[in-house]
Amino acid sequence: MARKRLNKKVAIIGSVIAVLVSLVIIGAILHLSRDPEKFKEDGDAALIAARNATDQEIKEKAYKRAGRNYHKARNLAKTDPQRIEMLFKLINLYIETKEWSNVLGCWSRVISIDPENLEARFGRLNYVYVMAESGVYQLWQEIVSQTTDFIDVLEKANITIQDVENLYPEAITYKETDRTEGQSLLSYLYLRRGRANLELTNLGAVTEPEETLALAIDDLNKVQELEPNNVYTYLYLAEAVKTQGQILASKGNIGEREKATEKANEILMQAVKAAPDNPTAQINLLTEKLNQSSNAANPKEQIQLLDDEFLSLVKRFPSSPEAFLALSQYYQYNLENLDKAIEAIRKTTELDKNNVNYPMFHANMLYRKFTIYGDT
Repeated sequence: MARKRLNKKVAIIGSVIAVLVSLVIIGAILHLSRDPEKFKEDGDAALIAARNATDQEIKEKAYKRAGRNYHKARNLAKTDPQRIEMLFKLINLYIETKEWSNVLGCWSRVISIDPENLEARFGRLNYVYVMAESGVYQLWQEIVSQTTDFIDVLEKANITIQDVENLYPEAITYKETDRTEGQSLLSYLYLRRGRANLELTNLGAVTEPEETLALAIDDLNKVQELEPNNVYTYLYLAEAVKTQGQILASKGNIGEREKATEKANEILMQAVKAAPDNPTAQINLLTEKLNQSSNAANPKEQIQLLDDEFLSLVKRFPSSPEAFLALSQYYQYNLENLDKAIEAIRKTTELDKNNVNYPMFHANMLYRKFTIYGDT
């Protein structure tokens, strides 16, 4: 009887130990499942699998798995640097999957955690700028606001030198030919704020156009001091001067419009001198001359006078698709040169096979030829 009681006690103790061991194991599993590092590693592995997958369905599932793991890691993160790291991983993932609203949301979350985070501010601003350039005109005011806040952050942190190349997200390849042109973050910000105020003035979206235009010119002059060879500064300054002339002409100073046109030409010629090896500087100047010639008393004769200059442009920059695009646009002013215009635009598709606009322009011009001459 005593042995039975002893065996019973041993069995009970054994059961208790087994339960305790099970609880320890479960606790360990739960502890591991709460480890953000584990989810980050699983997310990284899923992202690599997505990039390597050839089957679209498998690729999409892997991307979703990566996203879920990064979100879990962010939710379990105990420090702000960990949360920001996960948000940037999500940013790169969403850029790859083209989920731009999610990208924008992640940049905004990073900024809410760390208002001085330059990469997030740069990414968000660059995205909004591209959208504004694409035709979402109401965003120009947002660009003024964001750039002003960004400049304040730099001033408080005493940051005067920063290369924009280092601020692009990992999933976006930085190109020397990007419209930033300048490498300095400060000049990048002044250029965008100046451009935004210029656009707002031209859109009639401000109550004091002359004051807003003065702010634009002031910012663009700062860029010119920081980066004298930035050709886009000269382009926007020329536009600002012409807008200034139009405002003055609307007040009765008729001669101011002509003066502004001459000054705009001078500014664009300065750009050619400052950056003689940049085809964009030459293109901007010739485009301005073409616009002025088309508005002259004898437009056809005035436009023909530019023939040698446009041909000289493509001879000097034979590998520039932008130069051939400018030549094509020039030829389009005269129906007799339509075949030349088509040939020039065809050349752009050869020089830049990754630009979807060039074959679209080419197709449109072929269709134009068909509608005029019935050439199927």
